[in-house]
Amino acid sequence: MAQYSYEIGANAGARVNVEDLATGFPPPRGEHNRYTVIRVGGDGKSVGDGFPRVTWTFDYLTIAAFNILMTYITGASTSVSIKTRLDDGTYQAYASAIMHRPELPRGARRVFLGYRDIVIVFTRCEI
Repeated sequence: MAQYSYEIGANAGARVNVEDLATGFPPPRGEHNRYTVIRVGGDGKSVGDGFPRVTWTFDYLTIAAFNILMTYITGASTSVSIKTRLDDGTYQAYASAIMHRPELPRGARRVFLGYRDIVIVFTRCEI
């Protein structure tokens, strides 16, 4: 049984728990931002702009696990459906989010039989 409820799929009806993608597949550390950009307005107050932005960080993925995760993305980015943890510990499902391919080796480091510090970014997250 999965310990966490991080999910990914081609659409909302096809989402599966990330931990069920393969034996020993680790859950990510999720970071949820309510806005894509936060800027300071003319009155000095912070203003959030854009759709929510989510990042999933995997401390280590085997090459096989990385390749399984990459089956969800075609090209540099693609639309998927995800479920991710919010700051308050609850989970939010997004019917649509743009998944961006991680930059290798710049964003992650190749180590024996896998990669460390894989960061997957999801933008334009829509309920």
